[in-house]
Amino acid sequence: LPPPSANSSPTDTLKAALQAFHRDHPTLQINRLKLLIVGTEGSGKSTIADNLRYTKKKRGHSIHLDSNGSGSGLGAGSGLGLGGTGRKPIHVTQWNPDPKHCPTRFSIFDFSGSERYYATYPFFQTSRAIYLVVFRLSRHELPRLKTWLQMIKSSAAKAPVVLVCTHCEQAPASSSGSGSNASLSIEDFAELVQRSVNEVGGLNVKLFVPLSSSQPSELDELRRHIYGLAAELPVLSQPHVASYKDLIAQIKAERSMLSPPIMHISEFEKLLLSCKIDATCQAAAEFLSDCNFAVYFKDDKLGVSNILVLDPLWLMDFLFSLIKDPSSSSSSPSAPSPAASLSNLNTATTTSSTSRCSQTTSGSGCPQGSVFFVG
Repeated sequence: LPPPSANSSPTDTLKAALQAFHRDHPTLQINRLKLLIVGTEGSGKSTIADNLRYTKKKRGHSIHLDSNGSGSGLGAGSGLGLGGTGRKPIHVTQWNPDPKHCPTRFSIFDFSGSERYYATYPFFQTSRAIYLVVFRLSRHELPRLKTWLQMIKSSAAKAPVVLVCTHCEQAPASSSGSGSNASLSIEDFAELVQRSVNEVGGLNVKLFVPLSSSQPSELDELRRHIYGLAAELPVLSQPHVASYKDLIAQIKAERSMLSPPIMHISEFEKLLLSCKIDATCQAAAEFLSDCNFAVYFKDDKLGVSNILVLDPLWLMDFLFSLIKDPSSSSSSPSAPSPAASLSNLNTATTTSSTSRCSQTTSGSGCPQGSVFFVG
């Protein structure tokens, strides 16, 4: 600590100490966030994911959520499908809004609504995220809506959740009739959704947003809501030592050198030391996982908390390859779970001791308090 002057107060001394620390330890903000879009099949998740990434000027047309399906997709990303099924269990794309409107960069995870892949989804869910739960305006959607809410509660109860109700152009001005096939107004359906949320409990639900194909401006409003929620998240304003930039670069380099791209936690600890990062392995690994640079399993019950998967897309491919076709004769109730299979792979994997972190420099070239956008 710098020596206090004769007239300085304890507060002044502390401020001087903090200023000296920041001069010697440059910091940066990593404005990266996951936007996880979950919900039922045919609700329009993929259309929303595609349209969020484009402003009205860039889209050139309004959002299209047809009355019979999920709407038209507008582009390809890095999602991974299975064989010739055409399904993408998780479709991942990057969304970089205009910094004037939102300085955050999003990794959009568009989750398939198929129950076939539910067991794999918790591997990619995190509390450093905004969740969009998408469903059609229909009573039949409510049971599966609760399933998704329970899944979010189990992995990220404190994360902000936006409930997005699609195909609202079909709603009458007021509810008519009774029974499961009765037409519901948006207001009455919103009350049913609220009951489902209350029954699950313990969630951070922020908004109920209705969308219809006749009102494309509603999607622009949803985009603004997402910007606002991102701005309110305290995790995005937390500073990190600038050497995290070196760590992320090392992680990307290790991906190409390790096959499979899995690192034991003891090797990751060495990597942290080489990058001069004073943090626990778990805290640093969780941060990388939250920002989609790696995947870390902090739940010891999975049996894989001693590894760090350096390539999230590789993990998707690996997990989805374990999901057998229900019509296949090789599918059986005794087949190992995705978590068990990953644990077996970890046991069989020997981490190379020669492919370790290269020399890093103490100066990352990142000025104090700067904002760092990575890959």
